[in-house]
Amino acid sequence: RAASASPPPRRRTSPAVASAPSRDMGQKGKSILLRLVSEAGTGFFYTTRKNPARTPHKLQFVKYDPVVRRRVLFTEKKMPSGKKR
Repeated sequence: RAASASPPPRRRTSPAVASAPSRDMGQKGKSILLRLVSEAGTGFFYTTRKNPARTPHKLQFVKYDPVVRRRVLFTEKKMPSGKKR
């Protein structure tokens, strides 16, 4: 029997894709996380993000506080750091 010498099967390769500009892992931009804390004193808060370069002032919104079941003023506070001693 004569065995034909066939070349090994070729692997498929994907075309070269232009990569995006390199960033650190997880970096989404210059925005920071913050809390909007209820001024009713209930301790209820919403979380949001803000770009300090575009919005240098403190955020204030009238939003619903389910503890007092009313719309109350919520103001910006710093998010607590996740580090515990």
